[in-house]
Amino acid sequence: MPTYGKMNLVKLIRILALFPLLVIGDLWGQQPVEVMPIIREKKNAISLTSFLPTLFDGNGLFDRYLGPGENIRLANRLGYGIAYQRKIRGKHGIILAVNAHGRYFASKFDRCNEGLGIVNWRQMGFFSAHYARRIWSKKRLHIDAVAGLQFRTGYERITSRCWISHDFFNKGYALNDIGLSTGIRFEYSLSNHFSLITDLCFTEFFYRHDKTRYDQYQNYAGKGSTRHFAAFHAGLSYWF
Repeated sequence: MPTYGKMNLVKLIRILALFPLLVIGDLWGQQPVEVMPIIREKKNAISLTSFLPTLFDGNGLFDRYLGPGENIRLANRLGYGIAYQRKIRGKHGIILAVNAHGRYFASKFDRCNEGLGIVNWRQMGFFSAHYARRIWSKKRLHIDAVAGLQFRTGYERITSRCWISHDFFNKGYALNDIGLSTGIRFEYSLSNHFSLITDLCFTEFFYRHDKTRYDQYQNYAGKGSTRHFAAFHAGLSYWF
């Protein structure tokens, strides 16, 4: 074989030997596509919330005192609930929630007429199903408009009569009502799994199961649950 032929063959062998090293060097520091981490969008959330309600019945939002000597205590306890949220696609989602709330009066009445017409005991539970639509989003803060149905169940007791001995008689009625809700919801993402949520919802109850008895007591007492209900919720969500 001529000398120049041997020299070309040696060069070719060297180039072929270096080719795998060049390929490995080009891929050095890059992970294979199949092992690169994939961050999937989390579409489900469980939320634990506390809420402050108002029934637009003339009672205050917070604890306060009524009557002479400020010895009639009106306690508006915070309600608590749990909710499940599911992102359907894009900006749409559903929220299913269960909430409970109780309110009662403590202490005594100095005068017989001070206690008349007052709701002295109240217990309510709420079951709701809402549609959520994302209307604004920027980095960690998101705002949704919500609308849906709410079912209210429970019982209320109103002081209706009293004797000179200051013994009161109570009348009560059941709450099994259905209403339409609408509101606005804020969500602030803390991490990939956790977020803070707040919302303000208003409900108009168009159906009341015990309406006849309710209207009778309402006319007498001038207190009690109305067709309107609003609540401010705040809580923590876990996304998975």
